[in-house]
Amino acid sequence: MRNFLQVAILSALLLSSHETIKAQTLPFDPTFGTGGIANLTAIPGFYPLDMSLQADGKILCMYANSSNTYALRVKPDGNIDNTFLADLSYELWPTPVAGALQFTGKLCTPNEALIRETFDNKVIIAFGAAILRVKSTGSVDSTFGNLSTAPGYLDINTFAPLHSLAALHDMYDAHSAGLYYAGPASVGIGNSDTIVIVKTTTNGVFDPTYGSGGQKYILLDSAKFGYPNAIRKIMFTNSGKILFTGQTHRPSSPTTQGDVFVARYNLDGTPDVTFGTNGVTIIDFGNFNQDPWAITCAANGEVYISGVQDTTLTSVTRQYFTFKMSPSGIADMSYGSGGIVLDAPPVSVVAYAMSLTSTSYNKIYMAGFYTDGTFNYKNEYHSYTATGAPNTTFSPGGLVNNNTYERAQKLLTQPLDNKILILGGDNTNPKLMRISGDLMPVQPNFAESVSRDNKKVWVANDAAYISATNVHSILEATLMSVDGKRIRHYNQSDFVRGNNMSTVQLPNDIPTGLYILSVSENGEAHYVKFVH
Repeated sequence: MRNFLQVAILSALLLSSHETIKAQTLPFDPTFGTGGIANLTAIPGFYPLDMSLQADGKILCMYANSSNTYALRVKPDGNIDNTFLADLSYELWPTPVAGALQFTGKLCTPNEALIRETFDNKVIIAFGAAILRVKSTGSVDSTFGNLSTAPGYLDINTFAPLHSLAALHDMYDAHSAGLYYAGPASVGIGNSDTIVIVKTTTNGVFDPTYGSGGQKYILLDSAKFGYPNAIRKIMFTNSGKILFTGQTHRPSSPTTQGDVFVARYNLDGTPDVTFGTNGVTIIDFGNFNQDPWAITCAANGEVYISGVQDTTLTSVTRQYFTFKMSPSGIADMSYGSGGIVLDAPPVSVVAYAMSLTSTSYNKIYMAGFYTDGTFNYKNEYHSYTATGAPNTTFSPGGLVNNNTYERAQKLLTQPLDNKILILGGDNTNPKLMRISGDLMPVQPNFAESVSRDNKKVWVANDAAYISATNVHSILEATLMSVDGKRIRHYNQSDFVRGNNMSTVQLPNDIPTGLYILSVSENGEAHYVKFVH
């Protein structure tokens, strides 16, 4: 069986017309910052790198300039949390900022910085292959690290049996089972064809039982992917799978034609055989060159990839593409045309589809930028429905082309209200923005959630209760942290059925905090937010 999808595209029918769609301003959230924009002018790092959400709704951010990297925490209202990192020493800036930490001598690119909260409310700050862990207050966690020059630090490349890590793309917290890190190797067989997976204990000590001294490798060999290959983005799913995408040149293709591969592997470095063909899907859009730049996984396991393609083999004109796949790695034929939606910038010599995010209502948001060949980069924001149609709740035509908001490096969905965070900046200052998103937020209270058919879901005494359930219905549930990380999944057999009522036991060993439980009956999801 061929391990790729031959997708027929009628480009002329799919391309959005910039002549007929008027550019709109972003639908900013007025409760955030000033009119939806937190202008972090006190931070001299104007280049956006990474952001993530804490369980309490605060936002962890990283920015950089040509010399330094900066980590900080922003409150849900858009103000810097000056209680974070308050007791750490750092080089004095021209104007020091409470709540922000400067790392000197690190010129970072978008994939070389990472900031994440762990399950126990500590914060991982990574730049390159060097990792610092701080406590929730921002003080260095001296219990973390191994083979490092200072307490609280871990340099992954201090022990690299085969390949050094070029950059960290993502981290996965497996709780008591340890921490996993993934990124491309600095030197592989083809320089960009090897993924390094690193496992440590919860305290940052290399796990000697994992691979070779705590490291395993995924080689994107020519027999499986084609050759050469280029890794673009690696992420961990909430269920602990390694999901990654990149460009491959199959031997049967012209040298100017690159296809897109998407792969899903297990934490032990083996292919997830339930995805694609032996863990891999190769997407062939046609006889053009395609290059993926972003990947995201929705709460229901669906996979979205965005990137750019040339319009012809010899043309320098680019198009954005967004591709949707089922959780098993098959094209969603109901999305766009054969699983793909194309959009063309007004003019483009260089274009990038930098970030993707999805919401609980299966809406997709994509940020990209383009240039006519100069250094005058211009931003675009696209949003699509679950079928690939323009999301008109975002803007007329589902498009915002606005050059005021530059370098939209990363998009992130707040899971409780579906508002979208945008990590960006201009040529001088970093910006953190928030837009209204779907305008259809998940709105459960702390006691119960009422769905359209009056079904109620509530949590009490470490158990979830679902009313009005049919004895023959298929029930599933997922327990998530407030930032959308999956903690536990419940199948049909985990539920206790009663007369019009079903219950499932929740773990009692999770820390006190705010959680989300998503219950699905016959594919229809219901959400409840609760405090444990």
